[in-house]
Amino acid sequence: PGALTASVQSKAVLRFAGRNLTVAIIGIDPRTESEVSTLASHMRQGSLNSLYRSSHAILLGDRLAAKLGARVNSNITLASAQGISMNATVVGTFHSGFRATDETTGYVLLRTAQILERQTGIINEIRIRTNDPMQARLISERIGEQTGYKAISWQEAQEDLLSAITLRNVLMYTIVGAILLVASFGTYNIISTITHEKTRDIAILKSLGFRDRTIRSIFIIEALFIGLTGAAFGWVLGYLLTRGLASLEFKTPFSDYNHLPVLYSLKHYLLATAVALLSSVVAGYFPARAAARLHPVDIIRGAT
Repeated sequence: PGALTASVQSKAVLRFAGRNLTVAIIGIDPRTESEVSTLASHMRQGSLNSLYRSSHAILLGDRLAAKLGARVNSNITLASAQGISMNATVVGTFHSGFRATDETTGYVLLRTAQILERQTGIINEIRIRTNDPMQARLISERIGEQTGYKAISWQEAQEDLLSAITLRNVLMYTIVGAILLVASFGTYNIISTITHEKTRDIAILKSLGFRDRTIRSIFIIEALFIGLTGAAFGWVLGYLLTRGLASLEFKTPFSDYNHLPVLYSLKHYLLATAVALLSSVVAGYFPARAAARLHPVDIIRGAT
C-alpha cells in the first residue's frame, strides 16, 4: 500500500577546483523519485528531470556546492572506491533543511551510480513510501519475512529521535498537569471563600427547605461556570500566544527555518476545556459539600 522506487547507494570523492570531498552518491529514477520523497520540492536550481540533460549529470546539496565553489554547469570529477573515475556536470542544487544531507549528498541517475559501483543493471536499495506512515513498521516486517531482505522502517531509523520526542512529551504533559493542579487550587480557594461569605444565605436557603443536595449543586454549578469562563479566556489567550510565537523569526547554526512551527488543533482546545471543567468540579465539590452540611440554626446564632 504505497509507492516504491529503486536506487543505488554509493560513496565517491568529489573533486573540483583543487578541493576533494567525500560524498554520498545516490542513484535515482527521476520518474518515480517524486512519489517516495520530497526532493523535487527542495530543488533550488534545476529539477529532477535536469539529470537527463547530460550523460553524467549530478544534483548537489546547496551547502556542498558552496563548499566546492561549484555552480550549475560546472564540470566536476567523481572517483569511487572501486577505482572508477568520471566527469560529471552539475545540473541543479537542492536544500533539504538537514545540514548533514545538504553538505554531503549528491544525486545522479541510476546508471551513473551503477557505473561508479561497477554493478551495471544492479540496485542495492528500494525505498518505499507507505500510504499510512504509521504502518511502516508492520510493512517493513512483512517485507523482511516475505523476501529475506533487510527492511528498515522510519521508526527504526529514527528511534533515538522518537525516544527524545517521547521524553519531551512526558515533560510537557507533566508541566501542563502541574499548571492545571495550581489552577484547581485557585478554583478551590475561590469556592471556599464564596462559601464562607454566603453562610447567612445558605442558612436562609436551608431554613426555607432547600436540601443538602440542592445547596451542593449550586456551588458545583458555580465552579463549572468559573471553569467555563477560565476556559473561554484561555482559548482566546492561547490562540493569541500561539499566533505570536508563530510570527517570531529566528535563525540557528543548524537550521535555516525562520519561523517556529506551530500546530493549531481544535482537539487540543477541547481537551484543555475538558480538563479545566473536570478540575473545577473536583475543586468545587469539597467546599460545596462543607456548605451543604452547615446547620442553619448554628449559622444564625453565630452571625454578627
